[in-house]
Amino acid sequence: MPFLWEGALATPTPGSLFERHFIRSYTEAGGQLPERWPILAKLNDLISLCELLNHSSGAPNRVRDLVRLIHGILQEYDR
Repeated sequence: MPFLWEGALATPTPGSLFERHFIRSYTEAGGQLPERWPILAKLNDLISLCELLNHSSGAPNRVRDLVRLIHGILQEYDR
């Protein structure tokens, strides 16, 4: 089963109960997670946020929230 992150904008916090249950459930169902699946999920989140931003003209509060979320992802991986 190929990896496909269905939880866009809901990437689990590393080590969280949700992440542990997600991994267990996914692998028990026959799924195989790529070695760096968390970063792939974050990249998917980033793409989704950018797409939402692309369609948010005229909604300044939404734009502000989306930009904040995008910055948060980028700062997390700024190494």
